[in-house]
Amino acid sequence: MELDLSLPRMKPRGLHTDKDTISLLRRLAAHYPDDVIAGILNRQGRKTANGERFTANQVCGLRRYRNIPRYEPPADPPTGKVVPIRQAAQILGLTLPRFIGG
Repeated sequence: MELDLSLPRMKPRGLHTDKDTISLLRRLAAHYPDDVIAGILNRQGRKTANGERFTANQVCGLRRYRNIPRYEPPADPPTGKVVPIRQAAQILGLTLPRFIGG
């Protein structure tokens, strides 16, 4: 009896995520969780070292490999209140175009 199996291909060595993407990852990791970072990188058209779209797991792996700390949400929620855009503009002393805010 013969059995024909496909074996996983070895990844070529020497592939690296480009330096600009690593630099951006360092900045984003301080403010966002991995899934949000993956979305940002994908919207910018950035690819992994293997030419794939980013996933949260890939961002996590890259962060860990590069010793980039993960995002930690603040212990205390932000203070203040949510206001409609027109009221926010008024508080800030701004004038909104007519098409914004109804």
